[in-house]
Amino acid sequence: MKKHAHHLLLMGSSAAMAIAATAPAMAQQQSDSDETVIEEVIVTGSRIRRSPLNSAQPIVNLSSEDIDKSGLTNVGDFLQRLPQSNGTFNSKFNNSGNFGFPPDGGGIGAGSTQADLRGLGPKRVLVLVDGQRWVNETSGSGVSSAVDLGTVPTNAIERIEVLQDGASAIYGSDAIAGVINIITKRDLDGFEASAYGGMFLNEGDGETQEYSLSFGTQGERTRMFFDLTYNKASAVRATDRDIATFPTPGVGACTPGCSSGTPQGRFIFGTGALDVNGNPITADITLNDGALNGLGNLAGFDPANPGSLDFHNFATADRFNFSQFNLVATPNKRISFFSNIEHDLTDNVIFEMKAVFNNRESTNQAAPELVHRPRCGEWQSDGYHHGGCHQSVQPLWPNAEC
Repeated sequence: MKKHAHHLLLMGSSAAMAIAATAPAMAQQQSDSDETVIEEVIVTGSRIRRSPLNSAQPIVNLSSEDIDKSGLTNVGDFLQRLPQSNGTFNSKFNNSGNFGFPPDGGGIGAGSTQADLRGLGPKRVLVLVDGQRWVNETSGSGVSSAVDLGTVPTNAIERIEVLQDGASAIYGSDAIAGVINIITKRDLDGFEASAYGGMFLNEGDGETQEYSLSFGTQGERTRMFFDLTYNKASAVRATDRDIATFPTPGVGACTPGCSSGTPQGRFIFGTGALDVNGNPITADITLNDGALNGLGNLAGFDPANPGSLDFHNFATADRFNFSQFNLVATPNKRISFFSNIEHDLTDNVIFEMKAVFNNRESTNQAAPELVHRPRCGEWQSDGYHHGGCHQSVQPLWPNAEC
């Protein structure tokens, strides 16, 4: 019995080995008849769950869906809302040129949008598009030291990666604050159109509209993407917002914060000022409204009482409210064309070309510039020796006013 049992065990093992031996032959025959091509898969991340804040280099990943949900048409305005971003210039900024007189001479153009990470300044944030450095904007004073993020159309963006740590060791000093890498679309096949419109409903101003048309095609070795975008934003005046009517927000009067110079002209006879008889005179006066009516009449002035006739003593209420001339939102119009073409020369070599056209028209408006001189000369034709004078804007007497 023991011998028989052992014999059966050997037969079972032989049968199992025979079945196992024939399996590869069957699989080989099946693969020869049905060949399948596996699509290339590029892995850019990890399946290990971890917080981006705890990684060696914290990165924030933002998709095109995140941008769409924000309702913003400018990627710069979207990035400025991130917790990692500090306040900096945006498309509503009402100054341009060499604003702030930066030592490097860089400026900013009205209607431009920049990014500032960790408060180190826009010039310390490197902006990449598909891993390549993006060109800086131009301004009234020449080439700026930062990128206008509005030059990248929103509809051309697939996702955005924001490196919140410095990368100067890799990219240089312009990446001390961090890196923004914008990844553009490559997989669009066909047409895609979008339209956007918005405004401040309560005030009925600040209209914004954007129209975009995108086209992409996918060939065996060639991929192409094109986008044409038109964007227009209307102005918002400071006088249409209570908080911006006066230089000091929330203060409903021209208290300190308004300019000490007036369009009517302000005259200060300081210590040492003498009249024609050599008598000391001290006064701080300004013209009455309407004293100069354009008819060629000279303003009435009493040397014995400077604050009379067509003049009165300067008071806080006479300060010049320059805010009423300013804009809260700058009107601008932008037309942009973006294209990306890729062609596989070989299995390992890819030819890539980007062509970009961007035209931005922006208008900024500011209050009239004041003119001030601490002293207008030793002796003037008005008969007074001015120990000091302070005038602004419109001269009354050519020799006495500056």
